[in-house]
Amino acid sequence: MPNGKFKYELTSTKIVDADDRTIITLQNSNEELIVITCYPFRFVGNAPQRYILYAKPI
Repeated sequence: MPNGKFKYELTSTKIVDADDRTIITLQNSNEELIVITCYPFRFVGNAPQRYILYAKPI
């Protein structure tokens, strides 16, 4: 990144339905990185689920 390098520690993962919006949380007190990708990974087209990764800065 232009303003530095950052390291994160994976804290949890989960698989949810594609339309599940509860996975996005707004944390005002703790920094959190949320990575979302389609699941199953090899699915071609509009995947039915999402793979979620939660991480915190270290």
